[in-house]
Amino acid sequence: MRLWYVRIGFVMVSVLLLGTAIPAADVYAQAAGAVANGVPEELSLEVGSEAAPEGAVEQPVEMNEIAKILEEGRFNDVSFKDVEALKTFYEERKYKTAWVNNSLFAQLTPSQKQTEAIIKVLEEAWKHGLNPSSYNIAAIKELLGSNTLPFSKSNAPILDVLISDSLVRYVQDITGMRVAAKDLSLSSRYWREPMEGVSILRQVKSAGDVVSALASFSPQGALYRAMQLELERLYRTPVTAEETLVKFSGILRPGSSKEGVLALRKRMGFEADSTVSAHFVYDDALAQSVMAFQRAHGLKPDGIIGNQTLSVMNKTRDDRINQVLVNMERLRWLDQEKPDRYVVVNVPAARLWAIEEGKIAFDMKVIVGRYKRQTNIFNTEITGVRFNPTWTVPPTIKEEDFLPELQNDPMYLANRGIEVMHSGGTVDPTMVDWTAVSYNDLHGIQMVQQPGRSNPLGRVRVLMSNPYNIYLHDTNKRSYFDRSNRALSSGCVRMEDAEKLAFFVMKNNEGWSEDKMNRILVSGKKTDIFADVTVPVYLLYQTIWFGDNGQLVYGHDIYDRDIVLRRALHDIDGVGYPEVMSVSAPSIPKVPKRIYAAKRVVKAQKKKEKIQSESAPNAAKRGSLVISGGNKFKSKRKDGIDLLTFNE
Repeated sequence: MRLWYVRIGFVMVSVLLLGTAIPAADVYAQAAGAVANGVPEELSLEVGSEAAPEGAVEQPVEMNEIAKILEEGRFNDVSFKDVEALKTFYEERKYKTAWVNNSLFAQLTPSQKQTEAIIKVLEEAWKHGLNPSSYNIAAIKELLGSNTLPFSKSNAPILDVLISDSLVRYVQDITGMRVAAKDLSLSSRYWREPMEGVSILRQVKSAGDVVSALASFSPQGALYRAMQLELERLYRTPVTAEETLVKFSGILRPGSSKEGVLALRKRMGFEADSTVSAHFVYDDALAQSVMAFQRAHGLKPDGIIGNQTLSVMNKTRDDRINQVLVNMERLRWLDQEKPDRYVVVNVPAARLWAIEEGKIAFDMKVIVGRYKRQTNIFNTEITGVRFNPTWTVPPTIKEEDFLPELQNDPMYLANRGIEVMHSGGTVDPTMVDWTAVSYNDLHGIQMVQQPGRSNPLGRVRVLMSNPYNIYLHDTNKRSYFDRSNRALSSGCVRMEDAEKLAFFVMKNNEGWSEDKMNRILVSGKKTDIFADVTVPVYLLYQTIWFGDNGQLVYGHDIYDRDIVLRRALHDIDGVGYPEVMSVSAPSIPKVPKRIYAAKRVVKAQKKKEKIQSESAPNAAKRGSLVISGGNKFKSKRKDGIDLLTFNE
């Protein structure tokens, strides 16, 4: 899968997760003079071009034929995907066929016939994780006839329209338009711009080589190319009973004995004999093999087998095929152009890469959001750096973490050096009846922690505008970086070496130096420095990436998004796989119960907020504190809403 030659709609950065460019053979290369569909090359005539090849006899196509077909909007069981685009395309051509002429078919290109070349590309759509049956191949071949030539000239108009419809479908699919962002609870604002059908047809028609034109629409990075090759390898790998699943309870440590060790030995390629007692012991040799496996899959190489290592180790062929399919799909959502300098955070990998001039300048571990507080996927611009930042507590933490604590202990915030602020003034948290505070009240309250050792943002916060209140920052809890599972935050991204990224962002500022940065940090004063040149940053969700050795790493689907996307793709067009290989289609994973549970929680929260909103006759007072004099606070009930009242 080629890495991501990032563009920005999400940019999957070509150099991004790849680390090393992995060469791949031209999967579309075809032998010169090859014969497709049993049609001898010498019988092919140029079709639909402005000038037919020497000796070809042009036969006019009735304008009404194509117009009539487009008015119908379908042919037998095929409903055209974008009728308006087809109408525009053929109107511009004065209803002349684009791909087929009335005499035979097949417009010649330097090495192969155009129509045959298109069909071959569509038939090999499975190499991109797409379903060939989605592109009218059966209908096209039926019109062409088995090996019968010439085919009836009356078929030329409908055959041409079918090919145009297939091209629109194929290119839109290969550019990431199979599934809508809203169906995955994602924002389309960060996806590449969708391609209009008429634009696709114009580009393909104007190209000198149809095959090259179609190939250019797919992602061009090394990661995508590597995944294509991996997909073909997996399809050629038979499902065998030897895919032994390793099962045991708890954690398996080197030196321990368990019944599951026998299955572990089989899985890792060791001799496993149930009559040999030593084969139930997790010995040093087996531990070394497990550590190598962990290292290759982006896990902490400690030889300790817990749930995360076990889930990766037990992946079957079907699991891996499904994982490749969804990761290829995500790469198609991204614009393919990449800037000279950019930053990429791959959330499942819990890793950050800084890219400069097509090469990885450095990378580092990061900590990302846990399952219930997931890090959002988006792209934006880093505009600068805040040194010695204050921490303003985000709404989710205020509501779900701090409010319950304050209701039990009004000193909870004061003990942590966090100030309560309202209307620009500081409030004594011990004077508030927190048991009477509603979620709406919290909207008008700020909880702020000043710079210092205990500040969760550490000494550096990256300035980056986004609607999710997500940013990259330092941390005061360094031990978390030693963990294999680093999905631990409340959504923001904590960096292992925030100062290194800060210098990367600011390096083009005139007069900037590490010495200047250190002086600012030592001052302890909150300081914002804006970058002379902004740096794009992309937060991505790829569960397959390149490891340090250039090999593909099958990572953990920390938010269960692979499963949701795979189900969505299956519901759209089923499963595409190469029938010629005589392999079975991969099984479709079930959506985990915790996803449904999470959806129920979200639904309940929305319902709660709606009830609160409808119960508030005076919406302008929601989320505010009513000031009425005095220094004490007391809780009042007004119009069904809990309000904090200042008695000053």
